[in-house]
Amino acid sequence: MKLYEVAQLFTLGSKIKQTDMPLKIGYRFCKLFDALEKDYAFFSDKIKEITSKYADLNEDGSFQYTVTGDIKLKIESITTAQKELNELYAVEVIKPDIHFTLDELEFIKLNVSEINCLMPFIEE
Repeated sequence: MKLYEVAQLFTLGSKIKQTDMPLKIGYRFCKLFDALEKDYAFFSDKIKEITSKYADLNEDGSFQYTVTGDIKLKIESITTAQKELNELYAVEVIKPDIHFTLDELEFIKLNVSEINCLMPFIEE
């Protein structure tokens, strides 16, 4: 499992954690998020580190943002930053041995992108 997949799962996690579900399924989701928490913390710290290293700053030291709301990177650093980000995204982590069946997840309303985040944990 790639580190970027962990980040995507944690993004989906806020929606999953707000969904009422059977106890056994909720317990497995808790175990899943607990098992990946350190990997997600590592990912978040590295993203902050890379962003801080290559971001364009205002005079007061705050980040500059693009019109789309992304943090603006120094033009001369974009290639280097992208290389570091790609390396970070590609880091392999151990996938927890936790699975769900499609029937068990039937109660959650997800779009295709969100379902894709759960694919490594779904058994048909």
